[in-house]
Amino acid sequence: MKADQVHPELSLHEIDDLKHSLEGAKKDQLREVQKCTLKILSGEPKLEGYYRSIHNRNDVKCIDSIIEKIHARRREGDLSFNLDCVEDLIGAQMICPYADDIAHILDWLYSQQGGRHFFEILTTRSAAESERQRRERNTGYRAYHVCLKLKSNTIRDNQLPKESQKCIYELQIKTSLEAAWDAQSHDVTYKPRDTEPDLAEHMKLISQGLAAIDGQTVLLRRRIREEQVVRQELREVAIRLFFYVSLGDQEKSQLGFPKKDVTLWDDNDIKPIEQNLLNLHRGNKIDIPFALGQALVALKNENRYEKERALSAASYLVQMASQRRNKKNLVRALYNRALIRWAFHKAAYAVQDMREVLEMEDNLGNKNTFIYYVCEAYGPKDSDIKRAYQYVEDLKKDCGTADKGQKVGILDTLGRFAITFGKTMEAKKEGLDYISHAAALAKDTPLEPLVMAFQSYHNYLYIRELPKVTKREWI
Repeated sequence: MKADQVHPELSLHEIDDLKHSLEGAKKDQLREVQKCTLKILSGEPKLEGYYRSIHNRNDVKCIDSIIEKIHARRREGDLSFNLDCVEDLIGAQMICPYADDIAHILDWLYSQQGGRHFFEILTTRSAAESERQRRERNTGYRAYHVCLKLKSNTIRDNQLPKESQKCIYELQIKTSLEAAWDAQSHDVTYKPRDTEPDLAEHMKLISQGLAAIDGQTVLLRRRIREEQVVRQELREVAIRLFFYVSLGDQEKSQLGFPKKDVTLWDDNDIKPIEQNLLNLHRGNKIDIPFALGQALVALKNENRYEKERALSAASYLVQMASQRRNKKNLVRALYNRALIRWAFHKAAYAVQDMREVLEMEDNLGNKNTFIYYVCEAYGPKDSDIKRAYQYVEDLKKDCGTADKGQKVGILDTLGRFAITFGKTMEAKKEGLDYISHAAALAKDTPLEPLVMAFQSYHNYLYIRELPKVTKREWI
């Protein structure tokens, strides 16, 4: 074919037809499909925590950009490329914190129970990966682009016109660093012909550096998560045992607790307890055992809703006791709300509750509990730390006259305090000695499993604290 016979650009008549086809009902339809698709993606619970934000493009791709894209593809030799071939008339960007989050998003998109339930996926996973690698080699751009259409069942469920099934939606998935690089280098990425080669190469090098940072942050997050899992597991075993021993035999029977180690409960053990809790709630029998039982179930199920129910029940009991001006019940209600708050990583609020408790009952047991919650609080107030130091001296002075059970708890708390607030390695090591003493006292008693669980948790915390002290002493 001769050069003068090739006309890659659209004619004026074709441009007018293109503009006309994207006006009115067609544009409204595209907008509705874009809105529906975003609703599905942003409302999917299995994607929660794997992306930081997802947002649609501001509107349907503008006519100038569409024409420019058609012309570019035709100049590259694809003379049949037209409006129907443009895959990004509508779409969204999904921004993930870490590179390995993208793999989770893709796993969901391409699974039959996930994305394929709602969408017809037009881009195969291998094609998406190949295209991403090609763009990275050419320009440094590293996002995944996946094109999809709404399936007929999705269109029907969302009451959209049947023609909506023809609309293509492009989902771009990238990390925060990739999104930042893309925003700063858009013209270099999408218009490399107009860019000096050395500038384009420079942008590729920057992209490679950001890719290395993305990889490093993934490794860092894995390390942090591994440590968090270990700490949480050790802490939760101790908490479950503590809740269990806080309830009497009659209360355990009322709630339907199985006669087995609380740390070994499975789903079959939990179901009868959940039913008993539901019956008590329907009968408006909200008491401290109900709140503690609900909290224990929430810990086992790792259920946010059940945690809120436990906290609501605990706060309701505090409110009722306060309104009735029953000091004894108010102290008990505040103490148990503090216990539940501590279990759910709200130790700062637990400290607040214990301050109120101590104003009404200033005894050794409550001081002991206050100290422990201060140790568990994230960034405790200086005034609370100072008060905890004072109470530590009280515990040391009165520990000798305490009964065996109380003495075990005091020694354990003194150990935890030394590990948390000790300024030297020797001071923290003294914390281990307190904890070992507590374990020795509890041996062959009903308290032994509980004390051993706390000992494992506190030993782990001691190991985590060592680098801080070593660094400080080395400096």
